[in-house]
Amino acid sequence: MKQSEYIKPTAQTLTSLAGLYNVSEETMRKWLKKIDMLRKQGDPYTYTPLQVKKIFEKLGEP
Repeated sequence: MKQSEYIKPTAQTLTSLAGLYNVSEETMRKWLKKIDMLRKQGDPYTYTPLQVKKIFEKLGEP
């Protein structure tokens, strides 16, 4: 992968992660549940850059 294609992990919400992967929030929730990274529903939560990095590692970069 070229360095210019690398996406730097930054804090993300469920909605913004779904947007990066171009999927619905429902699909993103299912994916995060499978990799044990889903937060409680209704919990206004932002994934930290370290958590986003782990998500990218498990799901592949968007």
